[in-house]
Amino acid sequence: YRKYRPLRSILVPVAGGPNSRKAVRLAVDMARLGADGPARVVVCHVAPLHPNLRRQVRINQILGEVTEGIQYEHLVTRIVESNHVIGAILEAAKGFDLIVIGTTHQSLLANLRFGNIPEQIAQRATVSVILVKSRSTALQSFINQVFPTGSTTNGNETLPAEATAEESGALPPAD
Repeated sequence: YRKYRPLRSILVPVAGGPNSRKAVRLAVDMARLGADGPARVVVCHVAPLHPNLRRQVRINQILGEVTEGIQYEHLVTRIVESNHVIGAILEAAKGFDLIVIGTTHQSLLANLRFGNIPEQIAQRATVSVILVKSRSTALQSFINQVFPTGSTTNGNETLPAEATAEESGALPPAD
C-alpha cells in the first residue's frame, strides 16, 4: 500500500505501443478531474544515451503519436536519456503523485528472459501505479505472447526487447 497523495502530477512513460496512447488518455482524463484542480501530465520516453538522428526522429514520432489530438494545456513531453529504462523511469517519477503506464505486448520468452518493465515499475515505485491494458480474448493474448509482432531497434540492428541494458534494457518494448 502506498500513501495517499492528492493528484497534482502524473508521469506517463511511453514506448509507442497502443497501450501507451490509452495510458496518456487515461492520465489526462484523471488530471482534468483532480480534486485540487487540473493536474500536470508529463509523458516521457526513455531513450538510449546519445541517440542517433534516426532514433531521435523515432522518439519524436512516438511522442507525437501518443499525444495526437489530446487537447490539455498541462500536458508536456520529456525525453530521458539512459541505458537503464526502469531506473530512469523510477528516477523521473520522483516528485510525481501517480504513474500511469501501458502494459507490454512482448513475447512470453522476452518476459521470462528480461522481465516486464511495467510490472517491475509497479512493484518498485514509491507512488501508486496504474497499468493500462487493452482487452483481448484468451486466444489473442496467447498468440501475442508466443508470436510477438514487434521488436525494438537500436541504431541499425534489431534487438529483442530489453537486450541491451544491465537492468532492463536500453529501449523499452513497444507496449
